[in-house]
Amino acid sequence: MSPAPRFLQIHFLTSYPATLLNRDDSGLAKRLPFGANTSRTRISSQCLKRHWRMTDDNWSLQSIGAPMAVRSREIPERKIKPALADIGTEETREAAIAAITRLLYTPGKRRRRRSRTVRHY
Repeated sequence: MSPAPRFLQIHFLTSYPATLLNRDDSGLAKRLPFGANTSRTRISSQCLKRHWRMTDDNWSLQSIGAPMAVRSREIPERKIKPALADIGTEETREAAIAAITRLLYTPGKRRRRRSRTVRHY
């Protein structure tokens, strides 16, 4: 007979500075009940991760040399533009970046791809 599996779950409270990191659609702090008649401000993992990415202190991801991702809206400026550095003039590079940005990120109707049909004769 094998021993029953054991499960250990640890909960702890961590104090954070008095900032309201998470807000709902009306701009109020997101709160949740904790214990008997107590509510706590909610701090999501996304908020913590953004803080670790954006700050420049001993606890940031940059300080330990972690590769940082590029937001998708910043790709034309931060990735494509440097790749075009040796091609054409500055005006053509700027026009290319503007066209790429407009095509990729302008809201509106997306063109549907036409399906290729095979014609049999």
